[in-house]
Amino acid sequence: MNVHGQHVTHAPSFSYRMQRGDFVALTDRLARRPLWDHGLFVLFGIVVMAGFLLASVDGEVPRFLDLLIVIGRGDAPLWLYPLLAAGPLFTILRRPWYRFAAGHIYPKNALADRELHFRFTSDAVEGGTPEFQSRFLWAAVRDVIETPEHAFLMLSPREAVILPRRATSQPEDFEALLAFARSRIVANRATKA
Repeated sequence: MNVHGQHVTHAPSFSYRMQRGDFVALTDRLARRPLWDHGLFVLFGIVVMAGFLLASVDGEVPRFLDLLIVIGRGDAPLWLYPLLAAGPLFTILRRPWYRFAAGHIYPKNALADRELHFRFTSDAVEGGTPEFQSRFLWAAVRDVIETPEHAFLMLSPREAVILPRRATSQPEDFEALLAFARSRIVANRATKA
């Protein structure tokens, strides 16, 4: 098997000790949503708030429009403005909140501070800890996502195998692992077609 022009006679493997930063980085990656998703959330919040405001004036459109003018001038009760800002603020702060929460729940993770070992075979990603072994067929890996410190083998929108760059001693070895993973993903997609 060739990876970047080198013949690989054994299954590539990597080991690392899970750290809080790995878990936080994975959570951050999984929390990312496309821009349109954020837009829909904000739009939903606006529609719900408009419904409440309309209901507060008994559904009378002229009174509703007058209320909007009062809100726009800043003359509405102060408690109303945080409610109006809640949807956009939640959208903006969602990822930082997930990162904060991930950092705090990390100690409860079964893999927290554990030594992990994975092996890439021709048909699967295998490994974990001696007590928690997993096997994911390459056909189940949707994509490889790279960040400055990690790569993630995406299994679903909510699950991924973490591959920290520090798991290899040389950048070339890390790139070789990713090249192997990508080649297996492509090969499995070709057999499905």
